[in-house]
Amino acid sequence: MAFSIECFSIMLIFSMPRSGSTAFAEKLAIDNDLINNKEFFNRNVRGFNPYLGTYVIKGDLNYVGNFRKVDTQDLIPNLPADNEKRIQILKNSPLNIEEYVVKILPHHVSWISYNLINLFKDVETYILDRKDTLRQFLSWYFANKTKRFHNRSEEYSGEGFRTYAELTEAYNDSFPNGVKIELIWFERWVQLFQKYVYGTFVIRKHFSNVKVIKYEDISYQKELGNKKITIDYTNWVNNIEEVKKFTDEISSYKKKIIFNEN
Repeated sequence: MAFSIECFSIMLIFSMPRSGSTAFAEKLAIDNDLINNKEFFNRNVRGFNPYLGTYVIKGDLNYVGNFRKVDTQDLIPNLPADNEKRIQILKNSPLNIEEYVVKILPHHVSWISYNLINLFKDVETYILDRKDTLRQFLSWYFANKTKRFHNRSEEYSGEGFRTYAELTEAYNDSFPNGVKIELIWFERWVQLFQKYVYGTFVIRKHFSNVKVIKYEDISYQKELGNKKITIDYTNWVNNIEEVKKFTDEISSYKKKIIFNEN
């Protein structure tokens, strides 16, 4: 599936977590020669480099994005927590950067913001989600438990896992007896999904160029090659039937509300 910028110089991705949004942002940036502004509205982001399109996570000033070191003097210092101020920074970039990709997750912003809607209402917008809610939910759960958010054969995790066997061994060591996913994690996912549904409603109502994309329909071969490692997290879940029942319900809502399928 081709994604062409045509006359658009800004691209927005609105996505549920664990939907391939990081790789999709890379894909759009590479294919259309845009700066990748990544999760600019993530409040854990402390400093931002609008020239390189990279950012520094709060509490870890030595690394950005894919763990490349940057000179902190190039960063916008003390990036404000207030998203209204971040909107103004993005709108009035000191380097006049006007061609970029940015991705937003449901918990990053409030879609009641007129300034946010006004900033992006005419850009090419992608609503991104994953058809396989079970794998999506488990990927999110284990990413939060392990703080390992990218399973790639080259170093993205900061822990040196490069093969399927090495990564599997790491999960076996971390969860030797498996895990029972507690109710709080279901509740947190529902909260995220509710914010996602509302954001999707706002985007469809106010934005002029919107496309709904499924994770499963995108090829990342050019960006990732054979680097991505796919893990079957069900191996470490003791209450997998309970999880499947939950994700099946979410999938049924998603099919109707997000994908507009019967």
